[in-house]
Amino acid sequence: MVLHRHALRIALRATGALVAALLLAVSLLAAQIEESAEAEIVDLTLVRQAGVLQADFRLANALDEELMARIESGLPTTLTFQARLERPRRWWFDRGLGRSELQVIAMYNAVTREYLVNYKQDGSLIDSRVVQSREALVRAMTMIDDMSLASFEAPGDADPVVRVRAALGSKNWLGIVPTTVHTPWSTIALSEARAVPPSDPESRPSTLL
Repeated sequence: MVLHRHALRIALRATGALVAALLLAVSLLAAQIEESAEAEIVDLTLVRQAGVLQADFRLANALDEELMARIESGLPTTLTFQARLERPRRWWFDRGLGRSELQVIAMYNAVTREYLVNYKQDGSLIDSRVVQSREALVRAMTMIDDMSLASFEAPGDADPVVRVRAALGSKNWLGIVPTTVHTPWSTIALSEARAVPPSDPESRPSTLL
């Protein structure tokens, strides 16, 4: 009987420690989610030009002093924009109808005091530019025009949605486990895509070649 009570006390202590650890993990995760939620994708619109679907959007509240300090230290710094084409209602195992990633990579040259910004979509370099000021760098990294979604094909049975979010980098969860910090998804119906006449190139000055 004494041994049984002793074993019960040990089990209760272990359970209490586990609950405390879980509560701590949840609170830390909630704090991390709240931090990442400060940055967001805004002004998401869709354009169809010459039959090619393109997305325009802006990343707000992302380039803080910590990120700028990393860039100006000379380390290549990447923002990854993830686009998905999905049915409005989907199961967790549904991989979606299409996906694409746009990486915006910034590097600072301390000698020339210029920022090189490269754009890679799905692994291929599609554009590069050099800017001289912080303000121009912020625009180059966060204002995305004409992200091509040419691989997105809509099914005939539903009106799918396009979802976009940004991966801002990684942090250590609980100080141990590396995890990627994302913005929330921004969503727009594919049916809201605006058609642009291909015969009028001046109406859509492209920033991503």
